[in-house]
Amino acid sequence: MRQTVVIIIILIMSLTCSGCWNRQELDQMDILLGAGLDIVDNEVLVAAQVARAGILAADVPQEPAFRVYSATGRTVFDAIRNVTLTSANKMFWGHHQVLLIGEEFAKDGIMEGISFFARDHEVNRFVDLVLFKGDIEEVMNMHVAKKSLPMLELRSLIENYAANAKVIEMPVSNFMKINSTPGICVVVPILTVNEVAGQSVFKLDGTALIAENKLVGELTANETRGLLWLLNRVKSAILVIDVTETAKKNDFAIREVSLEVLAASTKIVANGNLKFTVESEVEVSFGEDIFREKIYRDQESEIKAMIEEEAAKLIEREIERLLEITQELQTDPAGFGRAMYRQRPNEWREIEAGWCEETYPSIEVSYDINVSITGRMMLREYDSMN
Repeated sequence: MRQTVVIIIILIMSLTCSGCWNRQELDQMDILLGAGLDIVDNEVLVAAQVARAGILAADVPQEPAFRVYSATGRTVFDAIRNVTLTSANKMFWGHHQVLLIGEEFAKDGIMEGISFFARDHEVNRFVDLVLFKGDIEEVMNMHVAKKSLPMLELRSLIENYAANAKVIEMPVSNFMKINSTPGICVVVPILTVNEVAGQSVFKLDGTALIAENKLVGELTANETRGLLWLLNRVKSAILVIDVTETAKKNDFAIREVSLEVLAASTKIVANGNLKFTVESEVEVSFGEDIFREKIYRDQESEIKAMIEEEAAKLIEREIERLLEITQELQTDPAGFGRAMYRQRPNEWREIEAGWCEETYPSIEVSYDINVSITGRMMLREYDSMN
């Protein structure tokens, strides 16, 4: 009897449920793929790229598969709300892929704009930040060669960063976390646009350095790898090593070698008195060697040792170049200050206030880099024949 009463009550209660009270149909929403921020006439410009679902479904090649809405306002939130004056549908930010930051916006103060995307409950906090030094509205309206939705093309480029260790990924969530961590400064990848065979092609090329929430400088793609070593974010890379001079001394007929990084582990050790040690273990394999003649079996271990030493020197040079640039610009994107904050908190408290401006430019760094080559370099059996 009791079970019957419970079932009746449940059935009665279910009649009062009306389903999704705040649902919206797909044709009543604009699916936002990417947005851009910049400063125009002392106001914040927001440009939003949305997918045209009807065009995508119909597969009409002559029609663009996206539309761009833009508006200005006193703040980012104000400008986003003003976009609704030109868009009849509500924008859905849950699939937001990329947030482009204009150069003027970055120079004015990047944190003020990013805070909205970290706070708003409708926004995807894992959206990737990218700096673009050009017209934000123009790049948002640009048709790229490979995909009908440009922001998805850019997102694919960012996802491929791990293959070359020359681009750094920076989602909004990571930006906020780094920005609130003592002793480290944030960075953002840079987008450029090239013309190839009459078509626009996106390229991620370099890294923007941010200090005190403002753009202060840039790294090239090759200089970015020095930063990635220190951040322990090198997952894969190709190290091209010129061993001509060393090979001549040892009578080896090798000019250049390409090594593929299979694994890398790097950490910064704070030794005290503003002295640090960069400890790195890198595992590589042979990918290619140029101008190679016969290599005999009894020479292989000696050649591998020589190449391992040269590879360690190359990594050290890349890190030193990164330090040279960032110490001059007084920004610490690698987190030497963070290492001291975590490992030597008492010493850190004494120098925290003027770390980037006064202390970081004068730190001393030593290196303990070990490169090990896995596998053999001989391709043919007769390489071992005398």
